[in-house]
Amino acid sequence: MRTLATGMIGLLLAACGDGGSGGHDMGAAATDMACNSALYPCGPYGPTQGDVLPDITLPVQTDTNGNGVIDAADPVTMVSMSAYYQNKGIKALFVSAAAFWCGPCKQEQPALITLYNGYGGKNSKVAFLEAIVQKADMSVAGTADVDAWAQTYNIPFDMASDPTAAISPFYGGNAMSFPWGMVVRTKDMTITWAAFGDDAVARKGAIDAVLNAP
Repeated sequence: MRTLATGMIGLLLAACGDGGSGGHDMGAAATDMACNSALYPCGPYGPTQGDVLPDITLPVQTDTNGNGVIDAADPVTMVSMSAYYQNKGIKALFVSAAAFWCGPCKQEQPALITLYNGYGGKNSKVAFLEAIVQKADMSVAGTADVDAWAQTYNIPFDMASDPTAAISPFYGGNAMSFPWGMVVRTKDMTITWAAFGDDAVARKGAIDAVLNAP
């Protein structure tokens, strides 16, 4: 994806969405809060298709040194979903979750990279964000695990860990059904598609639908 502007990184919008609280509070309390739609869409927030993605915050690594892969040289920065919303060069955001014990997750990595590069990589209208949520023993993955995954599969797009289980509500907490992914229309941060499994055709179709929409 395009490099996130420094002013957007780590933006915590307490007046909109969940204010980086980890994505667990997606009910009436969030929608009742005063919201500045110039900063982030005002909901209704939720974890399923048709809902507005809450403004969750994750520890993210972007290819800041331009070597084409996420590695330990890329600093970890707390990034809110509002950073993708406010980057008007991005039209669609693909978010996925994977785990070290998940064979299909590993198998789909080359296809994800091919898809990312097919849209133009970091200068395209599509941003990719993959979260590594569990180690091989199913314990919570950390930054070192993210770096190991990224270097094993030569991942060029944004990578994150999820120490607070912020994205768990989006896959129903059911990591045993991985891989999982969703497509977000960034003009209003609406989840337009979400699915378990490695369905490359459906995934690309969902992204293309957002790109081709008015």
